[in-house]
Amino acid sequence: MIVGADLPRATPADAARTMVGESGTGSLSTLAVSPPDYPFGSVVSYATDGDGRPLFIISEIAEHTRNLRRDPLLRS
Repeated sequence: MIVGADLPRATPADAARTMVGESGTGSLSTLAVSPPDYPFGSVVSYATDGDGRPLFIISEIAEHTRNLRRDPLLRS
């Protein structure tokens, strides 16, 4: 007899791809330009590519875009 513990389980990566693929909206959190390093969160829409990776279209005038451009790790 097969019990729940014997059933195959999705890997954490598979579970995350499933969760991302079933939605289409999420929160994008950045560190604000002003006030400096204050948490800034916004709701964003996204799509996924063929491998389940999220794709964002972000406006140049959005505050989170200004915050992202300030981050030296993203400028390299």
